[in-house]
Amino acid sequence: MAKSGSITINVKPLKFAFLVDYNNVQQIREAIQLSTSLWGGAYCPIIPFFKRKPKSWREKTGRASAEEISRGLIEAYDPDILVKMTLNNLPSYIIPLGLEVIMPNDLWRHKNHDLLPNYGVGIFSLFKHLFNEHFKYKAKYPVEVILTRHSGSLALYWSSVFGEMPEMLMKGIEEHYLKELEITERTITPADFKLLLNPYAFFPRRITQQFLKIINQAGFRERNYMLLIDATKPDDILEYWNLRALGRNVIAIPVQLFAEPAIKEVALSYLIQNFQPIRFNEQVYTSTTVIPSSYVTMEQAQEFVNSLDYQKHVTVSGLNHVVAFQSWSPRIWDEWARDKDGVVCDNFYSEEKTVNLDKIEHSVVSFDSMLPKIVDNNFYSHAICSNEIKFRLYGSNDFLAETYPKSSGRNYLKTLGSFAALRKQWRVGSQGLIKLVSYVNNEKWEIPNPQSVFFAWLKDKGYEAVASVPGLVAKRLFEILEGNIDIFEDENLLSLLEHMNGGAVTMNKKPVIGKELIVNRERELEYGQIKTRLQSPAKQDHLLEYLVSKKIFQVGLRVKCPHCFRDSWYPTEKILNTLNCPLCLNEFPATGSLEKGKWCYKTTGPFSIPQYASGAYATLLTLRFIKEINHGMIKTTPALSFNAKTPSGGQLEADFAMFWQESRFGETKAGILFGECKTYGEFKKIDVDRMSTLARQFPGAIIVFSTLRKKLNNKEIGYLKALAKKGRKYWKNETPVNAMLILTGNELFDIWSLKDNWEKLGIDVKSYNHDNLLALCNFTQQIYLKLPSWYEEWGASPKNSSKKRKNEIDLS
Repeated sequence: MAKSGSITINVKPLKFAFLVDYNNVQQIREAIQLSTSLWGGAYCPIIPFFKRKPKSWREKTGRASAEEISRGLIEAYDPDILVKMTLNNLPSYIIPLGLEVIMPNDLWRHKNHDLLPNYGVGIFSLFKHLFNEHFKYKAKYPVEVILTRHSGSLALYWSSVFGEMPEMLMKGIEEHYLKELEITERTITPADFKLLLNPYAFFPRRITQQFLKIINQAGFRERNYMLLIDATKPDDILEYWNLRALGRNVIAIPVQLFAEPAIKEVALSYLIQNFQPIRFNEQVYTSTTVIPSSYVTMEQAQEFVNSLDYQKHVTVSGLNHVVAFQSWSPRIWDEWARDKDGVVCDNFYSEEKTVNLDKIEHSVVSFDSMLPKIVDNNFYSHAICSNEIKFRLYGSNDFLAETYPKSSGRNYLKTLGSFAALRKQWRVGSQGLIKLVSYVNNEKWEIPNPQSVFFAWLKDKGYEAVASVPGLVAKRLFEILEGNIDIFEDENLLSLLEHMNGGAVTMNKKPVIGKELIVNRERELEYGQIKTRLQSPAKQDHLLEYLVSKKIFQVGLRVKCPHCFRDSWYPTEKILNTLNCPLCLNEFPATGSLEKGKWCYKTTGPFSIPQYASGAYATLLTLRFIKEINHGMIKTTPALSFNAKTPSGGQLEADFAMFWQESRFGETKAGILFGECKTYGEFKKIDVDRMSTLARQFPGAIIVFSTLRKKLNNKEIGYLKALAKKGRKYWKNETPVNAMLILTGNELFDIWSLKDNWEKLGIDVKSYNHDNLLALCNFTQQIYLKLPSWYEEWGASPKNSSKKRKNEIDLS
């Protein structure tokens, strides 16, 4: 249980994803209108559905199926609620997403002759807040509020640029806000395009973006785009709308208006405005990425950009470029390409609050849910916003659930938020836990136990899992040490503990079993004997003091019985006036015997279990390594040793399993892994077969083989190499079907000096990238199995190479 921590709550507008039929102009325009009527609507994607990909989509999406595109877009934007605009039944793959699905007419409701939002924050609240901020008092920089109207062949385009109010809301706006906000109405023409560059012009789409802060998720990648489109093609309108909904700075220039002076003037200003030095290096400038749609040729794009004659407005020389042409559309639907193209969705919020938790009792934390300041703290029948909740917990004496996979399984959701999750009030978002909020309420949330989370996830997939004894031992060791398992990286200490427990100590050698080891009994050792075995004078006393303070060692007296003349050990609390010999059962006076006794130490509790605490030390060191390898940037939700029954009646078994999530330079990867750990024993065929079963059941999972020995023998290498080769086939997102991670004492005993340790082994580390979990899998296979990099097997470009396609397997 964590002792203290903090909760950070971000208040976010509800994010809707509008599901439309491909090329249905009416549905797309209605989706834009509904988006424009809600706070945050500019960041709500419009997802097209089609049974068969049209030619334009085949060109820009390659081999991706219609299902992969639609589902990939939904996953990329991570919406709270789906709005079904399509007239067709939703495909079956939407149901497992676990998101609430509503109809368009569910968004607004009539009450006392007024229209009120059923979900989210409506445009009227935004108008009211705009009035208080800009019109209640005379502003230094006066703003202009414009209601736009659109007609003609380019109506859909103008609607996507400026937004458009649904007709049903116009009466309420005219009655209550037309005069107060000095609203003007106009039908947009090309001359109005310059409004985009005026920060004090509030048109409908821009109003939905007010009172929001943006957290950039794209890292250092380019954020400025100019799309050159055909404004009569719904495809191009959706591409523009959805790219901007990520949070990117986007302008769309239609081929129909290339010759318009007003359009060219704005396009030129946009390019020059974006050509700015980056924050930390004034020698490097940002540029604008120009992308022609599939209906605009690259020649047309270059001709238009050149016609702007932007070079004469730029005095900076060198390698900086004002524009960069890109021939492909940003691959938002593709999980692999999202990070590479820099189109990861930004995070939007209005307010943030951090609550410190000084004392956490019984794993229950309490916090108040929040509504945005732009609404009254009333009770609403449906969700009005979302609260993104992130926890930081400290001083834990137990493992924590730090990351949660996206899943809508009933058992899994119940472990996250009790029955509230089953009512779709809780869900797992891309950045953390999401609570859909209807009113301010004190939430009492029980921090999920990581093993319960993992077992519930397995149960939803048909596996019944139970913890095994070695896992319970490892958990108890972790609790006693309060997470400080660094002491186990001392091999001399592990040897000492095993010796005191009557086990055979190997330390990379064959067990040496003498007569005294045949009797598998615990041993008590004198202080001098312990010092000799620890072989570390600098930390002997400190370590011994720590071990006693944690009750790992107990102090007692070894006394010889005057009747049977054999030694017995008595803990200090049992030394009385008379002593009972546990061997001959005779009683004798303490006086005269204690003076001849010797003070000794003995292990207690789970530290007295032989065979290295049933392998718990190796498991805990492996978990520590995975957690700390990327400087603590990996979030984990571990489950210790377990057995599970498969849906077909088979058995699954692992020394540990783990959900993991790793973020680096704006790129996030996540997955699941299973581990097989040995202390100083060998990996047998039965161990490899057991992990092979897990690999088949969970494609994409990482398989970990871990040992405290620093070398593998030839037989082990043969077993592991056979399994590794099966798992190296390309799966998706630049990952193999089952990556294998191999860890030995070279890694586990000195995690902070990996590079030095490998160089001492004669390994050239300069040519390898091992700064993330998957790269480390690739690297350790090269070290210990002498396999080439899997990228060499896939080809120079794993995403596009013909060799990759040959190796790619279908696991759908």
